[in-house]
Amino acid sequence: MARGVKANVKTYSMLINGEWVASKSTKTFAVYDPSAEEVIAQVPDANADDVNRAVAAAKTAFEEGPWRRRRHKTRARAVSPRRKGEAEFAHACRTRMPQHGQANC
Repeated sequence: MARGVKANVKTYSMLINGEWVASKSTKTFAVYDPSAEEVIAQVPDANADDVNRAVAAAKTAFEEGPWRRRRHKTRARAVSPRRKGEAEFAHACRTRMPQHGQANC
């Protein structure tokens, strides 16, 4: 059970079709830092409508955008945090690892 909630907990939106949007359900749920047992964020509780919107947007972007024409290696580099430089990878590691219960990267 969580011990506390940080005072500056951010509530996030979902990125669908290049826009930050709220869930159709308007519900959120807490994300905990397991090492501190504290709430570190509130994220949308996506429902089936949200998933369908996201899948439709991704399908359209893949079929009609430049992503489909890119080679596999180019796509992999674009989404891999390690490829964006060690400083950015270290930042991603520091911000994501607490969500998985690891204090150090």
